[in-house]
Amino acid sequence: MTYMSTRSKCLAADGKQRELTVAINEKLNRLIDTEVGEDRGQMLPGGIDAGWEVTAETMAGA
Repeated sequence: MTYMSTRSKCLAADGKQRELTVAINEKLNRLIDTEVGEDRGQMLPGGIDAGWEVTAETMAGA
């Protein structure tokens, strides 16, 4: 985790940094899609068979 001062700044709000921030975000999203793939709860106890998959049906009672 990186240190942030008590006065943080949104880099995307600064016109000079917007394009870079968007490019970094898009790259991060691609890496997550490639490395993680579809998150179906396979890393949680019991795996997919434990019913961790979140769908509209499983969230209906929430």
